[in-house]
Amino acid sequence: MKAASARVQTARWVAGVAAVVAVALAVVALLPQDPWRTSLLTWAVIAGLGAVTALVD
Repeated sequence: MKAASARVQTARWVAGVAAVVAVALAVVALLPQDPWRTSLLTWAVIAGLGAVTALVD
């Protein structure tokens, strides 16, 4: 039971970090158009999907 609880806690931590990264990158993506903006937006989507995956797992 303790292992399952630790796994859930780790998954929530990963989801929290991924969500913060996704929000931060999305905010940066709102900056004026630059060549790196698309890349940041892509990483924001990936981080968001990582957060959802960690919560569902």
